[in-house]
Amino acid sequence: MSWIFKKKNHVFAFFLGFATIIIQTIILRVFQVVFYGNELSYAVLLSSWLFWVSFGSFLSTLIFSKVKVSFNLIIFSFVVLALSAPVIVFGARYIHPVLDVSPGEMIGIIPMVISAVLLSAPVSFIAGAIFVLLCSWTEEAGRVYFYEALGSAIGGALVSFFLVIFFTPVRSMLLMAFTILFVTFFMVNKSRSMKKFLSGLLCFIAIFVVIDFFMDLDFLSQRKQWPYGRLVSVEDSPYASLAVLEHEGELSFFQNGLLSFSTNDLLSAEENVHLPLLAHPDPRHVLFIGNGLGGEINQILKYPDIIVDYVEIDRKLLDMGRRYLRDEEAAVLDHSRVSVHYDDARHFVRNTQQEYDVVIVNVGDPLTAGINRFYTLEFMTELDRILKIGGIASFRVSSSENYISDENLIFLRSLFVTLKSVFPEARSIPGGMHTFLVSNLMDRITLDAEWFSARLIVSGVQNRFVNENSLPFILDERRIEHAEKLIIRGDGLINRDLFPRGYLLKILFWSTHFDTGFKKLAAAFKVPFWLLLFFLTGMLFVISFLKTRRNRLNGIDMAVMVTGFSEIVFQIIVILLFQSLYGIAYQKIGLILASFMLGLVLGSRRAVKMNTAASEKMLAVFRMLQLCIIVYPLLLPVVFVMFRDLKVAQPWADVLMVIFSLLPFIAGFLGGMQYPLAAFLKKKIGGETGVRSAGSLYALDVLGASIGAFFAGVFLIPLFGIVAVCVLCSSVSIVVYLFIPRD
Repeated sequence: MSWIFKKKNHVFAFFLGFATIIIQTIILRVFQVVFYGNELSYAVLLSSWLFWVSFGSFLSTLIFSKVKVSFNLIIFSFVVLALSAPVIVFGARYIHPVLDVSPGEMIGIIPMVISAVLLSAPVSFIAGAIFVLLCSWTEEAGRVYFYEALGSAIGGALVSFFLVIFFTPVRSMLLMAFTILFVTFFMVNKSRSMKKFLSGLLCFIAIFVVIDFFMDLDFLSQRKQWPYGRLVSVEDSPYASLAVLEHEGELSFFQNGLLSFSTNDLLSAEENVHLPLLAHPDPRHVLFIGNGLGGEINQILKYPDIIVDYVEIDRKLLDMGRRYLRDEEAAVLDHSRVSVHYDDARHFVRNTQQEYDVVIVNVGDPLTAGINRFYTLEFMTELDRILKIGGIASFRVSSSENYISDENLIFLRSLFVTLKSVFPEARSIPGGMHTFLVSNLMDRITLDAEWFSARLIVSGVQNRFVNENSLPFILDERRIEHAEKLIIRGDGLINRDLFPRGYLLKILFWSTHFDTGFKKLAAAFKVPFWLLLFFLTGMLFVISFLKTRRNRLNGIDMAVMVTGFSEIVFQIIVILLFQSLYGIAYQKIGLILASFMLGLVLGSRRAVKMNTAASEKMLAVFRMLQLCIIVYPLLLPVVFVMFRDLKVAQPWADVLMVIFSLLPFIAGFLGGMQYPLAAFLKKKIGGETGVRSAGSLYALDVLGASIGAFFAGVFLIPLFGIVAVCVLCSSVSIVVYLFIPRD
């Protein structure tokens, strides 16, 4: 085992990557639940994380480029990393009570950013500092980078295929802390006082691990996240974190913090079901997509001639329904006229050969990319294929009874225009939940209260809320006419998979509930894309020109920073596209991150082997890598469209899903090669010390990634779409390519 002690720097670098990717993946999943499944939380947390990594590496570079690094300092840094890991999860769980947030109540952008910045600081700052400490200790930046990436790749696979499946976030973090401390204890082979200190910390963490196995600390901490009502159960499925809350006898089921359904919301269930069913003259076969255990399936079964296909991707959600709902509420899942399909609804709609009289889409507001995919033009086109001639589909989104705000009106117009782009007829029913009824046959839908009442009488269905007395109010002609005039008046923006406008517009509507300034920030970015592209590339050109005039090697710095910007944007784009295609980014986030890290491993390994090559050859390879980074983003939308639309791809959907999640491997390989080459070049040509070049380049790389994560994830993608952002990444890479030295 003596070789391990001789390679302490490699072992520490490996466990730095191993620990940080596991901590990052777990906290990403926890944050997504705290912030209601909104993918903005990915961008905000990644940006905050990377900012602190950059700051930690920058500060360490300033300090330790001239000061010798001691072994004990590295040990102490790993101790801080270990002890910080569990604290992040507990801190995230206290966000709701600190902000006094009720279950299902949305949280503003500014509190999200502040929470991410504060909670990510301890771990990410120390991780950035440790990287520079290891580079300074050994002056082997390329090898440190390689072993860190190797640890990240293996840690990413472990967290994806083992930890998130079998362990809670708190237990995973405690075990991670114990592992880090054990490794540092093992690597200390001389200092008795240090071993005593570490053994005491190991016992301290071990006590918490034992307590967790008996008391379930994760469940206790989640009670803080759900301060109102009694938390009945929390379980993780491959698709979401599921919670059941009880309040005054009513059970509410949540998916990633968003309300899925409540047991006593009979009004919503009746309106959701009976309006589309009564609008159709003779519905026989119904497809129900989304949350059906809130009473909707029971309402459909009131019609004796209807059979139902119920599509729900999350089997565990329905299993929890069977466990906690009353027998008569859960019995619908076993009813002879109900067929439950455990499948992604878009995959089901795309591949089924069945046609339906009525399709009810009950997925909630498009506050996340995963939900927005059910409001896009592409989904409407897929839905149109399975509707019988004269069939009707319904969609419901949040609104208000008698007033439509400007922000909500823009969203409703977008949804209406998207629907009308596919369906000849689209009608609107205002209310607390705004209902859209669409048909592939013109003049199929009449919103006449007498017609609906007559249909209700003929069907023999008895309702508490949707009945002959309430229908004249629900279908008030003046309210409907007024709402439809407002929606039709003015231009609407079509919502697409590659341009998720509905997602942006609903977030803007959501932001009006808070004094967050998000609306003003979004308005500031409301400029033509070509103008923004011209401004950003022009500004980058001027900065690169001025910096390379002072020192031509600054062109390498600019390339590394822009690559950091681009590669984090690539990851966010892959996550969003993966969510749009398959709807299970929550499950695969670790695999996506791990595939990127695996690319870093192989790329950096290849670059390390070139450390003895001539500088001219290194520069030629460096420029070639930059050319590949220019091309890569332009291919992502093409691959997405191929995987989504090619019929030959549909039978291989599961295989293609894995392949798609591995796309970041290519970006990782390119970035993994570029960083060590940049460090070698600055040392060979510029004569910079190893730690100075390694630390400054690492700080620039991560700073670029932090900027990219925030602006691309929060603003650029929602405002301009994925294709435009891919073009932007390619364009800025072209600019810095012009300033890379040629000899």
